[in-house]
Amino acid sequence: MPHDDPSPNDLDAMLRGLPGVTLDRRVEVQTLRRARAVLVEEEETGLLVGLRGFWERAVAPALVMGTVASYLAWAVQSAGSLYQ
Repeated sequence: MPHDDPSPNDLDAMLRGLPGVTLDRRVEVQTLRRARAVLVEEEETGLLVGLRGFWERAVAPALVMGTVASYLAWAVQSAGSLYQ
C-alpha cells in the first residue's frame, strides 16, 4: 500500500489552516524569561566545575577502560578454560 506524502506546499497550506493559539500574557513572559536565562546562561566557575571537568575527562573514561579491560580479561580466561 503506497503512502503519499503531501508536498511542502500542501503542508504549508495545512499549517496555515490551523487555529491560532493565544497565550496568557503571564505565560508568555515566563516562557521568554526562561528562554533568555538558558541562552544567556553564565559560564560556571569554581572548584566544582574543575572537579566535574576532571571527572568527565579523566576519571570516568579510566573507569570505563578498566571495566572493559577486566571484562575482556575474564572473557579470554573463561574461553581459554573451555578449551583445556
